[in-house]
Formats: sequence, structure tokens, C-alpha cells
Amino acid sequence: MSKFVTVQTKIQEQEFLQEALKELGCTLKNEKRIKVFLKEQDCDFSVKTRDGLRFGMKQSESGNFDFVGDSMILNPLFKDYDFKNRLTQKYAYLKVMSQAKKAGFKLVKETNTKDNSIKLVLRKW
Repeated sequence: MSKFVTVQTKIQEQEFLQEALKELGCTLKNEKRIKVFLKEQDCDFSVKTRDGLRFGMKQSESGNFDFVGDSMILNPLFKDYDFKNRLTQKYAYLKVMSQAKKAGFKLVKETNTKDNSIKLVLRKW
């Protein structure tokens, strides 16, 4: 049975969140409501994955952006595609690189490991 669910994240900065979603192949729309069958849920913007799955992102009172949408879409998206982990990693990467650049650091080396982690070597000249 389909129902609305919310999946919490620790993501707080919308700029990096939206860029990470785009880099994962998602399309963003400035829709303030996400519809599931006959019901609607408020959101800050909607997301469509490259597979056509739709959900919303909504900023919670704590400042974190949470996934909102149909359980029939969000549950498989997180289980089968490991989407939340890939999004969190891409978000963290973009945020770290932005902060490093602001602090005067430059990327010297980037290595993707077998366990899908990313190792960065940064230098300040």
C-alpha cells in the first residue's frame, strides 16, 4: 500500500544538495507540492531521477533537508540503488571542495577506492 513517508538526512545546504542531485542525473523542479495518487505533500522542490522516480525535498525545522514522497518509490530507491549514500557522498564532496577552495587549497590528487570512498589530497600554496 502506498503512503507518504519522510526519510531524514543531515544535509543542510540547498546549493550543494541541488548540485549533487544534478550530478547524479536528477532533474529538479521548483514545485512546492509532491502528489501521490490523490494526496499531496508540501516540499521545497521536487526531484525526478533518471529512472523517472519522483520525490520531494523538504527542509525540516532542524534545518536538514529530508526526502518526502511515496513509500513505494522511496523504499526501493534507497534499498536497491543506494541513492541516499551516493547523494550524501556527492554532497559532502562538493561542500569540502568549495570550502577548500575558499580557504586557498587546491586539489592535488583524487583517488576512488574499492569501497567507493574518495581520498583527496589538497595543498595550500
